Amino acid sequence: MDFRDIGKHLPRTKWGEGWVEKRGKRRKVWVGFWYEYDPAGDGERRRTREKVLGTVKEIGDRRPSAMARLREVRTELDQRSLNIYTMMVSSILYFQRNTTGAALISSKYW
Repeated sequence: MDFRDIGKHLPRTKWGEGWVEKRGKRRKVWVGFWYEYDPAGDGERRRTREKVLGTVKEIGDRRPSAMARLREVRTELDQRSLNIYTMMVSSILYFQRNTTGAALISSKYW
C-alpha cells in the first residue's frame, strides 16, 4: 500500500481556514492567506491567495481577531463568487430555454 497517495483527493488541507501573518516595519498590517482549489483536466491545482486584512491598529495585535477578519473576508468573497456563478447559470438556462422555444416556433411556421 502506498501511503503517499492517501489524502491527495481530500478537499481540505491543514490550512483549510487559512492563516494570517504580520507584515511591515513602519506600517504593520495583517495579511490573510488561504488555498483555492481549481479543478484541472488531470487533477486539482492548488493556488495560494492572499489579501491585506487591515492594519494592526485597526484589527488588534492578537492573531484570533485577525483570523476572525479573514473569515469575514472569505465569506464576502465566497458570497460574491456564488452570486456570479448563479447569474451565469441562470443566464445559460434562460438562453437555452429561449433558443429551444424559438427553434420550435421556427420549425412549426417555416
